[in-house]
Amino acid sequence: MIESSAAIALAGDRNFLPRIATLMVMLRDRGDVIGRHPVYIFTDDASHSDTAATLDASMAELGIIRGRDYDYHLIPMVELERLPYRYPGISCYLRLWLPNALSGFQRCLYLDGDVLIRDSLQPLIETDLEGRTLGAINEPEAESARRLGLKRESTFNSGILLIDLQRWIERDVSRKALDWLLENRERVVWADQDALNSVLDTDVKDLDRRWNTLRNCLDRTPDPVIVHFNGAAKPWHFGTRHAYRNAYRHWLKKTPWPSPLMEKDSLRHRLKETVLYDFWLFARTLTTSERD
Repeated sequence: MIESSAAIALAGDRNFLPRIATLMVMLRDRGDVIGRHPVYIFTDDASHSDTAATLDASMAELGIIRGRDYDYHLIPMVELERLPYRYPGISCYLRLWLPNALSGFQRCLYLDGDVLIRDSLQPLIETDLEGRTLGAINEPEAESARRLGLKRESTFNSGILLIDLQRWIERDVSRKALDWLLENRERVVWADQDALNSVLDTDVKDLDRRWNTLRNCLDRTPDPVIVHFNGAAKPWHFGTRHAYRNAYRHWLKKTPWPSPLMEKDSLRHRLKETVLYDFWLFARTLTTSERD
């Protein structure tokens, strides 16, 4: 693997395989990462056997080589299954294992799979964290911070995280976050994001919103570097409207999964998914508010 003081981490199960492949192409051709920093893909041990072979073959055709440019870290499914919250899937917890697995590096940049990279990530990787454990962007609303009882005025979004690995390990953040999830499973709405905000609170460097531009922040971020397709509607879904949908599909077409019209992404599925997501979010927020 490439020698560097910083690593890039991605995460997902077999269902996110096309997203990881698309992200890898963006990291090479736009993000200025492949060839400079090693990339590690965190996945569960149940998904790895079929995921790795398919991804490795498609990446090799594009000149991205396992063992040189990227490799895997496997997390036991039994560890994931004991955690609460199953929407959109327990793979969202994979990022909690990455700091301890990458302890040989000074810092790590974690990227969610549903993002568009529009420029070099090197300035982000080199950002001064000013002695804090991680860097992240603030969410635009304060309800979750009140729900969790934070000192911060708003929660940070865990989709893009710049992590000081040694400080994370010294503070034992992974264990504390996992313990919080098990002790507060009835309060969990946003999975790992709730846990990390509760454990770290103010120990976070606020990053410029250009490094993680959420859907409801597009109008106030004219030139984002990382566009985050948060929420139920994704750019690979049929009928999705998003300002950067076609830009994402440009990179998707470079992978073995070029079409957004996959079976799971039919119009009927999209409508069902969106309605269920909105109902789930409303129900979870209502019950946690009543409990608090």
